[in-house]
Amino acid sequence: MKYLTASALALSMLSFNASAELLVGGNLFTSISGDAKAEFDVLDDEITENTDVSGLSFFIGSKSERNNRFLLSLESTTVDFDKSNDSEDLTGLNFDWQFVYTDEQIKPYWAIGFGVYKVDEALVLTGTDKEGDSLSGFAFQLGAGAKIEVTPQFELDVSFKRQAIVWQDIELDVGFVTETISTTYVHNSVNVGAAFMF
Repeated sequence: MKYLTASALALSMLSFNASAELLVGGNLFTSISGDAKAEFDVLDDEITENTDVSGLSFFIGSKSERNNRFLLSLESTTVDFDKSNDSEDLTGLNFDWQFVYTDEQIKPYWAIGFGVYKVDEALVLTGTDKEGDSLSGFAFQLGAGAKIEVTPQFELDVSFKRQAIVWQDIELDVGFVTETISTTYVHNSVNVGAAFMF
């Protein structure tokens, strides 16, 4: 339901600017560094594990008269954990604003955005009474890159992105106490993509 509401809101925002060009495209990405951290409230401890993140996204968006972009993307991400040799599949819905400079063939830009994510069968719940449950999370991302205009209707994109996903707190009954676990994933990734403009 969250995804449907967010999608409807974003699509209505896209339709407000009648002079904007429509964008449709996709991105592939892979991380150059990443980690997952679980903090335990009662134990006053934390566990950190290195991760490798990769995935793809498809987006729809608008290009303003100032050449800036607003994008709504659906993302599929795989997170591989180095120590446990296991992985999770995430699904996300992202909203990104790209602030593009110049109208030259190569256009530098910076980006900011947020998103909502879901992971089915979260690994942090393995061995608990909540094993197999899903988790929801909120993401924040910053990025910078360059758009390369191939034709007026087609462009390539190369960028760097840093993203943090904060997952909902987990409460587990451990004996006579309730342990609260806070989990965060952070990664830096290289992205390549393409967009068609209509």
